[in-house]
Amino acid sequence: MARIAEERLDAVRKYLRQDFPDWALAERWDGEHEAHSFLLKKPREPLHLLKVSRAVFDDCGPRKLAGLLEGRQVASALRKAEKHRLLLTARGLDPIDPSARDGCAALDALFRGDDRATAGILLDFHLELEDPARDTPGAVTAIVQAGVDPAASGPEVG
Repeated sequence: MARIAEERLDAVRKYLRQDFPDWALAERWDGEHEAHSFLLKKPREPLHLLKVSRAVFDDCGPRKLAGLLEGRQVASALRKAEKHRLLLTARGLDPIDPSARDGCAALDALFRGDDRATAGILLDFHLELEDPARDTPGAVTAIVQAGVDPAASGPEVG
């Protein structure tokens, strides 16, 4: 897989450092979700997480990316978002639910009947869901194939 051009990552770093000047910035590639994660930390403040999808990096050069971050008011949205966790995709900004970790979390949330957590988990998997050419099924496909009924206490047997 091709690496993301450093100047594109630098555009996001510069934007975040400008709007969060005294915050520590850590980052890593999230291969599972095809996104680069930027984590902002400051004592006595909640952690802020911005994930930028590979598609955004692929579609935007550094200038366009800087304009996109400004236009979407990402810094303001991060400050206002519940749990301060957002995913930037070509469609816009989506909240990331803290319980969104893996396919098992989706099933656990369905069994608990926690609609908010389920929506967050499915949002976290939306990159996988929007690419029908992938060999692996998305979270919703896996849930449907497992025969999960959200109103039931477990998978249907049949």
